[in-house]
This record gives sequence, structure tokens and C-alpha cells, in this order.
Amino acid sequence: MRTVKFATLVIAASATLFACKPKEEASAPVAEVTEEEAAADEVSAAASADRREACNLNMSAPEPAEWTTYWEPTGGSNGAKSIHWASDAEKEAQAKAFTATALEITCSSGESPSITVVLSANASTESDVPMEPGSYPIWGRQQASTVQGGQFLTSTLSFNGRAFDSRSGTISISEFTSEGVSGTFTLEGAEIGTEEGAPIQIQGSFTFPCRVGMTQSACTARQD
Repeated sequence: MRTVKFATLVIAASATLFACKPKEEASAPVAEVTEEEAAADEVSAAASADRREACNLNMSAPEPAEWTTYWEPTGGSNGAKSIHWASDAEKEAQAKAFTATALEITCSSGESPSITVVLSANASTESDVPMEPGSYPIWGRQQASTVQGGQFLTSTLSFNGRAFDSRSGTISISEFTSEGVSGTFTLEGAEIGTEEGAPIQIQGSFTFPCRVGMTQSACTARQD
């Protein structure tokens, strides 16, 4: 009888231990990556690898601020366009549509505080702004009706959601080739739509390659 009772106790203890043993957690399923997702990741990685520093902006008024913006081969808010980078057929089409621009540069950052500067020689011909170094005056939108060839218009100037207009400035092109454009600019102006008219002062530098396929098929910059 003693042996039977001992065996019974051993079996009961084993059953208790087995019941208290925690269950092994099931491993989480591994998400499968489709071919389309893998290809998209490769494109995104390639674009990031070719992301280039585009503009460096330094603002002293209405408050001190600095920005570095970036150009990406797939597009974006920073870039340059020029009729010089268009084929003959593209030049003809742009002339008919009145969209030909000797040179336009856009420096923009959405980071807080945001900034956008667009300088456009939209009233200039290829000879007014040739593909070579040069300096040109910057005018504001309130002077748009008097902007002539060889002058740049500040078509957009915004800071942190506030609209400004330039009153004076200069853009200096240090390099302008079939591959891209580099240079610097300074401008001064004031806020518009307010009684106070807060001043704005910006200095900037820019380096942009051109983009093939954006009515600029004569662009010879490497796109890889």
C-alpha cells in the first residue's frame, strides 16, 4: 500500500508541474516582400543615393535662419530649367505656348520654418541670358510689368507661410553649361499684404544639374 501511495504522489506532482509549464509562444509570421515592393525599394534607395545638395540659404531678416535644400533626380521642389537645355522641337513648342524661360531656379524647404525662392528670367531670350557666367538684377512681382530681357523676376518669395516681394537683388551665374547651372544671389524686400511690411534679406548659393525628359532633352547631365 505504501508503494502504491508513493507512486500516486509522484504522478500527481508530475501532472501539476506539466500543467504549470508556460506554453511556448507561437513565432510571428514573417511578412513576404513582393517583387514590386523590392523593386520600389531599389528605386527609392537609388534616388536617395543620388540626392544632391542644391541650395544653401542664409536669411538675416525678418529673423535669422539657414537652410540646405536638396535636388533629386526623380523630381521635387528644388531644381532649374532653361530653354538652353531644350531640343529645337521643344524650343518651338515652348515658344508657341509662351512657356520658354531662359533660366529659372527654385530653392525650397518644407522644414519649419519653410522657405521658397523662385527666380525666373521668363522675359529673357537665350541671348539675354546666354549659357555662360554673368550677373543680372533681380526684380519683384510688383515690378513685373517692367521686367525686361536680362532681368530676373522673383516670381515666388515666401517664408513660413508669409508672402514677400523683393525690391532689389542680384543673381550671379558662375557656371552655366549643357549639364547644369551654379551661382549665388542676394535679395532684399518686404512682406506684402500687411501694413507693417516686415523686411526680408536673403543670401543664397545654388548648384543644379538639368533634368532630361522635362522638355530639356538636350541636357547632357548624367542621370544615374
